[in-house]
Amino acid sequence: MAVVVRSYVDRDAPALAALLNEVEVHFGGPPLFGPHDVGARMREVRDVDLDTRLAVTADGTAVAYGLVSVPADGGQQARLRGTVHPAWRGRGIGRDLLAWQLGRLDDLHRRVAPAVDWTVRAGALRQDTAARRLLERAGFAKVRYWFVMEAPTTVAAGGALPDGLRVQSAADVDPAALYAAHLDAFAGHFGHEPRGMQEWTAQTTASTVFRPDLSRIVYGQEIVAYVLSFDDETQPENLYIGVVGTRPAWRGRGIASLLLADVLRAAASGGKTTARLNVDATNPTGAVRIYERAGFVAVSQFVSYAKSLLAVAGSGVG
Repeated sequence: MAVVVRSYVDRDAPALAALLNEVEVHFGGPPLFGPHDVGARMREVRDVDLDTRLAVTADGTAVAYGLVSVPADGGQQARLRGTVHPAWRGRGIGRDLLAWQLGRLDDLHRRVAPAVDWTVRAGALRQDTAARRLLERAGFAKVRYWFVMEAPTTVAAGGALPDGLRVQSAADVDPAALYAAHLDAFAGHFGHEPRGMQEWTAQTTASTVFRPDLSRIVYGQEIVAYVLSFDDETQPENLYIGVVGTRPAWRGRGIASLLLADVLRAAASGGKTTARLNVDATNPTGAVRIYERAGFVAVSQFVSYAKSLLAVAGSGVG
């Protein structure tokens, strides 16, 4: 069956989500993606017409995709995303997509920031050895592991916040104050280059799947910590914990653990049976240990790769 390679359009969101889930399940993970998640990925790109490619069959089935996103303003980290359906591998589709991505990124760099060396990030599921070999042949080096972790909402334990702090839902949170807390909490984290408040808010508290009632904010004289939760499009009984942050001055006091327990209890009361989150496997704040103590276990693993743009220019891929 022939495929057509073209730019992504909004009506492709369900088909692309299905492709992402097929790959995830094929390599032992759970289905993680819905149309909203696809939309979030597409908001990373500068121009959807020019910076995306989707391979589709005559019946509209997506069998491969790739996208290119440039760094945030003033940043240096560009990103490539893409995959090929397991049943459509061995035909050169992935190789051709990667060659297009690297060429497009080189063009964007020359026009956007020619004096700045960008770091190019890409990745693949840990079990997807073919995709990982493709990146390694293109000169990418493994730099990080990430986990998708899940926990039953029935595991939540109790606890109390340190004196002087209070916790409430995110129903009335000030977006500017929350954004400021996020910048402080994630400063120095691997791969973190902050984008503007409007973009961050659109993907968090202004998202159509955001659950302010199942999110928690800890206040002192300012926002100290937060957990932001979202409905899971693929499985309504699941809760996706999208962002967990604690300002550096307040770490090591058990605040994140208490917030997670509170969120899990609220989720259980609201009919959610499972909570899911993503985490850097070597997060210096000890996040993995915090999540494990809260009952979370890894159900999927992802490997990040990186290389400098100068190395990309000399790779000869394609």
